[in-house]
Amino acid sequence: MSVISGVIFDLGRTLLHFTGDEKEVIDQGKSDMLAFLHQSDLALDGAEFLDAFSKQLDFSFKARLEDHVERPTEIIFHNVMAELGYPELSSDFIGQAMRHFYSPSENHWVPNSSMLDVLDNLHQAGAMLALLSNAGNEQNVYRLIEKANIEHYFEIILVSAGVGMRKPDHSLYRRIVEYWNIAAKQIVMIGDSLDEDILGAKRAGMHTIWLMENVNTPENQALAEKIKPDLIAGQLGEIPALIQKLA
Repeated sequence: MSVISGVIFDLGRTLLHFTGDEKEVIDQGKSDMLAFLHQSDLALDGAEFLDAFSKQLDFSFKARLEDHVERPTEIIFHNVMAELGYPELSSDFIGQAMRHFYSPSENHWVPNSSMLDVLDNLHQAGAMLALLSNAGNEQNVYRLIEKANIEHYFEIILVSAGVGMRKPDHSLYRRIVEYWNIAAKQIVMIGDSLDEDILGAKRAGMHTIWLMENVNTPENQALAEKIKPDLIAGQLGEIPALIQKLA
């Protein structure tokens, strides 16, 4: 690859795809987390906790669309618990609560059938690989990566919960440019989200490939008229050939 030296992948709905109903899975996670809290002998009103946590989580989901600030789920949980009279929970306890919350969703994220072939192809071709994921909990992402056995492919892994900002904020892309110490135009971003993955990378001066395998909807097709990726992939398996086309 003479021109494209670095490849950044999104994770969810790019390398992995989701098999469940998102709302049902989130609700199950809340229930599992509440069960863990009850088992911990906390004198907690379950309905009050679920109401407060749900409201704060919904606020975070809406606010981050506007300001691209990541409000980690563990901080939301800590703040809610503090308001309910438990301000000094240990980081280990909070981590266990988060694991219960995210466990149902982690069971529904499965690797794309072409994932390993694509990563092997690019790795063997000498490309530098990075992973850039928007997510409310950093450990949730690392568990998904570990489950898929793909961590060793990536020289750098950035999770929005770990750095405080979300795609399309350009600072995330600049971190990768600086880490690799190459020009932005030598990097291509692969992702499913036009207004996060593709827009952010374009603003950073990178090449972009929109993967529409799991997001081929009329709404996204319309958005593609405003946010124009360099290339479009119908399936993940097309990515190596499209990168060669860019090069």
